[in-house]
Amino acid sequence: MAPDGVNDALARRLQLEDCTPLFRNEGLKYYKLISFVPPGHEDAIREALAVAGAGRIGHYTHCSYQSSGMGSFLPGKSASPFSGRKGRLNTEPETRLEMQADSTCLKAVLAALHAVHPYEEPVCDVVPLANSLQGPGLGCRGRLNESMSMKEFARHVRKKLGIPYVQVYTASGKPVRHVAVLGGSGGKSITDLPGNVDVFVSGDIGYHDAQSALLRGLSCIDAGHAGTELPILEVIRLRLRACFRTLPVKVFRERSLGQLSC
Repeated sequence: MAPDGVNDALARRLQLEDCTPLFRNEGLKYYKLISFVPPGHEDAIREALAVAGAGRIGHYTHCSYQSSGMGSFLPGKSASPFSGRKGRLNTEPETRLEMQADSTCLKAVLAALHAVHPYEEPVCDVVPLANSLQGPGLGCRGRLNESMSMKEFARHVRKKLGIPYVQVYTASGKPVRHVAVLGGSGGKSITDLPGNVDVFVSGDIGYHDAQSALLRGLSCIDAGHAGTELPILEVIRLRLRACFRTLPVKVFRERSLGQLSC
C-alpha cells in the first residue's frame, strides 16, 4: 500500500481506520548506502540519490545523515584526482553521506551516484540491513469506526465512490467492521486473503472468485474495476494543483465499457 496510492485513496474514501497493507511484500530488502563526498557537493549528491529513490522512509523523502572527517589517498600516475597531487599521500576533508535504499531502486541509486559524484573513483559502501522494515505491500485492510449491516455498507460503498450500483455477495448476516480493499482487478486474490476480514471490496470479481469467497464465509462487494480506482483521480488532481498552481486541472471520468440492458 503506497502512501497516497490507489488503495490508500480507496481506503480513505471508504473511511477505513488503522489501515495496513493487505498483502505484505516480504521480499523487499533494504540497504544503507554510504559515500564520501568533498565538502560543498553534499546537496547535489543527496538530491540525485533522492530522485533515484534513496532516502525514502514512510511519508518522508531525502532522509540522510552526514558527518565530517578526513580521507586519505595516493593517486597513481594514470589517475585524475579531483583534489590532491599524484605520487604522494594526500589527506583531504570529506563528508560521510548515508542514505537508505531498497532493492527496487538500488541499481538506479548507484548509477545516479556515479553520474553526479565528482571523484574519478567514487567510494561507496552498500550494507544490507537486517531491520524490520516492511515493503509497501498490495491492497489495504482497515476497520470502520462503527459496524454496519452488509446492506448499509454496500450503500456506503456505492455512495462514497459515486457509482450507480455495486454487486454484493453476502456470505453471512454478521455485521461488517473489518474491511479489505484492492483497487482495480482483485478477484483472483480472494484465495490469498487473510481470515480476519468481514468483507472484501474490489473489482472484476468473477463467478468462481465469488464462489471461493462464499465457501470460506467471506462477503464481497464488486464495485467495478474503474469504480475502485476512481478515488486516486482526486489525489492526482490535488498533486498537480500543488505543483502547478496556475494550471486548471479537471478530472474526466471514463464511461463504462458496457451498458446495462433489460
